[in-house]
Amino acid sequence: MEFYPSKNERNLMRLFENRKIAITRLNKLGISCPYISDIFTYDQLYLQKVEQDFNLNEITFLKEGIVCIFDLITKVENEEDLTEKEVEDQIRIKEKDRIESYRKLDGFSEKEEKEWVAKNVKRKLEEDEGSKKTTLSTLKKELTQFKINLGRFNIDVSINDGKIHFVKPGEDLNKNFQVDTITENPNPDIFVDLNAFIIFKKLHFIFKDSKHKLADYSFIYRKMSLDQLIHESCKPEKFRKWINAEPYLAEAEPIFKTYDNCKTDIKENIYNLIAKDQY
Repeated sequence: MEFYPSKNERNLMRLFENRKIAITRLNKLGISCPYISDIFTYDQLYLQKVEQDFNLNEITFLKEGIVCIFDLITKVENEEDLTEKEVEDQIRIKEKDRIESYRKLDGFSEKEEKEWVAKNVKRKLEEDEGSKKTTLSTLKKELTQFKINLGRFNIDVSINDGKIHFVKPGEDLNKNFQVDTITENPNPDIFVDLNAFIIFKKLHFIFKDSKHKLADYSFIYRKMSLDQLIHESCKPEKFRKWINAEPYLAEAEPIFKTYDNCKTDIKENIYNLIAKDQY
């Protein structure tokens, strides 16, 4: 009976193969990366590090891994591409004996030799280009996974001007956001009371500049509806039309995502922090 690997097993095999290509390239550049392995999964790699240092916690491991992987991406991106001349010189040195044998045994003409070298130069350049592309793609996927894992601890990552910042969303909410002095609910047909409206305003303040604001506004509506902070009579179409108008101009998507398709641990933590302070 033949064995056919499952989809997850095939994806894992592909992941490890791409990691192997990335690690090989990094080694050629004289760079090591203790946060990527073509043998261990993330959990196995982390446990291995803990065995080496019992004082290591996962947050520190993730932060250091993100800094390391981001540095690798920068180095690979800045790596100068090989020139045809460099590759040709490498081939002529590496394949010197083979070229000599072709000349003696096969009567290699000068033209044939040039064509053979040119063909191998092209192949080598294509391989190098593919290796660099795979390496960058793999490193970026690893970076994303580390950021997602760090998000479980309610720590977000922002990268600006080549600098990495670790922040806890909502941590300085009251310092950065001031609700206008409001004495009554300005949208009683949408929000059940003034506190519900203030929760919305604070969430809007946090998410309005997000790269994922479409899913973020879906989350705001779905979560507040689940908690009965938005009237049941306020359907998604009405809320979307309201939030897309002045003063919010949210540009929310035509069809809101379901709760399960737009929630994340970070959004949940932000929401819970705000709601706890308000009620």
